[in-house]
Parts: sequence; structure tokens; C-alpha cells
Amino acid sequence: MKLNVETAVLVLQVMKNFKILIFFLCCISPLQAITIREKVKLNGEISKVTSFLYKNEYDKAKNILLNIKSSYPVSEYNIIADYFLAQIGYSTREFYTALYYIDLAKEQINDKRLSSSYKEKIQMLTALLYYETGLIAEAEIEFQKLLGCENPNFAETARLYLGLSAHEKKDSDNAKYYLFNINPKLLSSKDKEIYKYLMNFVSWSKIETNQIGYGDPNICTLYAQNDTIFIGLWNGGLIRYNYILDDYQFFRQPTLPSDEVRAIYEAQNNLWIGTNNGIVKLNKRDDTFTTVSGFENMRITSIYSDNINVYIGTLGNGCIIYNLESEEYSQILDNNNISTMKRFQNKILIATYNAKLYSFDINNKTLKEENMIKKNRHVIKEIQTNTDENMICFATYGGGIFLYNNDTKKTKNYNQKNYPEIQNDYFMTIAENKNIFYCGSLGNGIYSLDNEELHKFQVSDFYIGNDIQKILYHCGYLFIATLGEGVLVKKMTNN
Repeated sequence: MKLNVETAVLVLQVMKNFKILIFFLCCISPLQAITIREKVKLNGEISKVTSFLYKNEYDKAKNILLNIKSSYPVSEYNIIADYFLAQIGYSTREFYTALYYIDLAKEQINDKRLSSSYKEKIQMLTALLYYETGLIAEAEIEFQKLLGCENPNFAETARLYLGLSAHEKKDSDNAKYYLFNINPKLLSSKDKEIYKYLMNFVSWSKIETNQIGYGDPNICTLYAQNDTIFIGLWNGGLIRYNYILDDYQFFRQPTLPSDEVRAIYEAQNNLWIGTNNGIVKLNKRDDTFTTVSGFENMRITSIYSDNINVYIGTLGNGCIIYNLESEEYSQILDNNNISTMKRFQNKILIATYNAKLYSFDINNKTLKEENMIKKNRHVIKEIQTNTDENMICFATYGGGIFLYNNDTKKTKNYNQKNYPEIQNDYFMTIAENKNIFYCGSLGNGIYSLDNEELHKFQVSDFYIGNDIQKILYHCGYLFIATLGEGVLVKKMTNN
């Protein structure tokens, strides 16, 4: 609990009067000369103090420090003793006592005999005490001084408290500025908890699709472009949302052939939008919609383009390939139900609802069945490759996650049987960033695969959605499409 601000100010005023006396005594007293032997002895005493503090044996430490102060009143060890006495007060939450001693130490912080390490320790403890006693403006000044200090741990702690102060003032821009530049690995255990708590707030936001158009909170697909994200709703049309300006447009029938939007992909300045009843193209130049003929009454499941062809996955009509130059159509996997597609090197990987995986060679136009995950018996819902293009990750509906290493030609299966932390094996989507896969499940949130190690990805405590339909990484943001809670947005940090 912070002390009363008026009381803290009064204590500081009393200490300022006392400082005048200290300054006078220092001026009339010569600097205390200490022999090498005495320094060795005093350093040993300080070492004992740190040991006692680690064990919480504060009285033993205090006795040593008070003895140093009485024996060496005008030496640098007197300043060091004041610092440690203030540290004891801070640890025992005796903040008035701590303020008294830290103010004595701070008055002599420019003593040339004092090491830069101790000077920074005094600055940090001063800032923390000011913050605890409600002197926020004074604390911010001290924390600002520490941003460029030699001790990287202190610099990160300073950013943390400046971010905390900004958050408490509801200054979200400054809170994000400080917190997004923190390396949490350099924080203490206590400060990591503060950091985690703050990041729960500042790094997460939500696009409330239930407040737009038909009010559908269920998302089927996402596509991002510059500062805009296109949100395909399960049964509520299409939202074009600018996540920087917090502005949106909403489209529905008859502009769309159906309000059930299932797939979105760009090809040659046109956004191809697949629905449960055909396809429309959105021309980005003039912002007009055009129905793509030949797909009336077709149920579209996925769209992909290599800027030569557009590959259109359907239910019952296989994969239809549209050549952008000749404007001609061809068809592969006739009468099959296509679940998803993804390019890998010079091939288009195509998954079907009967758990088969095929590859279509872009150059020689040949199709073959793949056995990358031959043990799989479940629908592949999404395929993703890593940045280095040597790993392929498969999300399956009922079989967990499969990770295929293209170098070793080996496959690893992450499911309930092999990994008990996975509570169900129904995965719908995968996103990738910096060789880390983010795998979204139905009912159990998100898992990450980093260097083949599985981790639970922590979604903010303020959102309860665990049914993840689609994950998309774009320009430093992770967009998470849910069933029931709109789109969650996480600002990813570099640390």
C-alpha cells in the first residue's frame, strides 16, 4: 500500500533540513583516508551484509551497517551503508526509514569515490521508494535517468515502472511505448509478474464483430493487407476493417452471392472472395465487386494464388485452376471435397476431406499423392510452412498437429496421446512467424511449436474464447478469429 502523499512530502522536507547539516559537516571535515587493509576489511563486512540480506537476517545486517557508519562517517562506505539500510527498509516495507537513508545516500551520489554500480543502485532504490510512497512524478524522473544506465536489468525495470505509471494514468500510447521495448528476461521474478499483468492489458484488443452489420461473432476466415484486415463471417457477410484507424465497412448480399464467407485471397489487385454460393472479385483500384461467372451455386472452401493461377477449392467439384493470363479454367481432383491449399516450393499442396494430401507441380502440371503424414486419418484443416521452408505443419480435425521435416523426411505427431497438455486433437488453423507455428484448436485455445517444442500460448485472461477458427500473422500483429468472440488482436513484441 502506498503511503499518504502529504506525509511523504513532509518526511522529505524534514530530511532536506537534515541534509544542510550533513553538507556543513562534510565541508568542515576532511575526507576520511582509509588504508588498503581497512578497505579489504570493509568489503568483507559488506559481503556479510549481502549474505544476511539474502537470508532475511536484517538485524545482523543492520548492526554491521550502523557500526560502519559510526566508524567511517565521512568515507564512501558511509554512503554504501546508507544505501543498504534503505534497502532493508524497502524490504521490510518500513518506507519512512528507507526514505531517510536513501535520501542521505542520494545527497552524496556524486562522490567520486563511489563506484558507478553503487550510484545506479542508489538511483534505482530512490525511484522505487518514491513510487511506493506515492511520489509518482519524482519516481518518473528517477526512472527516466536509469533508461540509459550501464546495468541493463535496471534499465528494463525502469521501463516497466514507467509503463506501469502510464497504464495507471490510462495513457495507453506511452504504456505500449515502454512495455513493448522491454526484454522480460532481464526482469526479476516479481517484476515479471507485473510485466505479465500489464501485457494482459496493453498488448491485446478485440474487434467486436457482434457490433457490426448482422452482429455475427463467429469468424470463418481472415485476410490482411497493409493496415486492413478482411473478416469473413460465418453467416454475416464481409467486414473490411482498418485496425490502425479503427474504421470499417460492411458488405453483404446482394453485393456478395452469400453471407457465408469461406475464403479470401488476393491475385493481381483483385481480392477473390469465396462463399457458400460462388465467388466475387473486389477490385482494389475502383472498389467495385464483380461476380465470377461459372461458380454459381458452388460451395467454396479455399482460395490460393501464385499470381499465375488462382486455385479454387470446392465441395464436390475438386480444385479448379484459373489462369490469370489466358482466363481459362482447368480442373483437378474432380468430384473431391477440398479442405485447404498451400504453396510449398514449386508445388501447391492440396488436402481433401477424405484425409488425402496431394501436390500439384506448378511447372510440369502434374498431380501426385503425398505421404508426408501417411499415418493421418483425419481432415487436414490448414497447412503452413516455416520461414526457412524446411518444415511443414498440418492442423487436423481429430488427429492433432503433424510436423513434417523436409530435410530428414520425418514426421512428428503432437496429439493427446503423446502430449497430455493437449486436451483435444481438433485443430483448425496454423499461423507462422519467425519459424514459430501458432496452432489454433476448437475448445482448447492456441499452442505454439518452437523448434519442435510444444508450448501453450497464453491468451489474455480478459477473453474467454477457446474456439479458434483462424490465426493470421501480419505486420507485427497476431489476429485470432474465434467462434463466438470476434477477432482477438495481439501486438507481438520483439522479445
